[in-house]
Amino acid sequence: MSYEREYAAFLEHQQKGRSGESLRRLQEGHGYLEQLFLQQVWWPAMGSFEHLFAEYEVSGLVQGFRFLDFAYLRPPYRLCFELDGFGSHAKDLNRWQFADQLQRQNHLILEDWKVFRFALDDVKERPQRCQQFIQQLLGKYYGSSVKSPHLSQKERQLAQFFVHQSQQVTPAAAAAFLQMSQVHTRRLLGSLQAKGIIAPAAGQTRIRSYILNPDSSRVRLD
Repeated sequence: MSYEREYAAFLEHQQKGRSGESLRRLQEGHGYLEQLFLQQVWWPAMGSFEHLFAEYEVSGLVQGFRFLDFAYLRPPYRLCFELDGFGSHAKDLNRWQFADQLQRQNHLILEDWKVFRFALDDVKERPQRCQQFIQQLLGKYYGSSVKSPHLSQKERQLAQFFVHQSQQVTPAAAAAFLQMSQVHTRRLLGSLQAKGIIAPAAGQTRIRSYILNPDSSRVRLD
């Protein structure tokens, strides 16, 4: 299941049934930061675009309607994800437009939307932190029913190895199990950590060992 193929299918599905301003916003407003968020944050964290809508139109707000960067519509909650480039919004707004943006967000919350914002620098430079937040957020609201993050074949093998271990696992031990170099193994370990499957056990700047994350018990590895 490749990201490129699923992303293309996601956009095609989003365009169906849209017209006018809604279609224009999807075609023109879905830009670099939005695509980066999907590729570096949402897809690695969730492995699926199910329930997610890009440039989602919300009507009935004060002074008309607005478009959300992303809406996650899964009963009983409505989640809004907004992306902000440093200075990109404020420099194009006057004081009244800026105040209007804040009021619109307030009205979203008043209408029972849960609003979360991500900065360009975090999405670009610290995507793992954003991935972990997404997983924790959906875990909080949807519990064990959250869809398990997508794991590659090697990631799944390594995760199963952790499940059967009763002690800390070093990168060397993981590399020996997979019969891969430590360089490639460390990349897999970093990916499993970002997806919440494992957690560091020793070391900070350079992690010397990992343990199975107790919160990952809800993830299906079969």
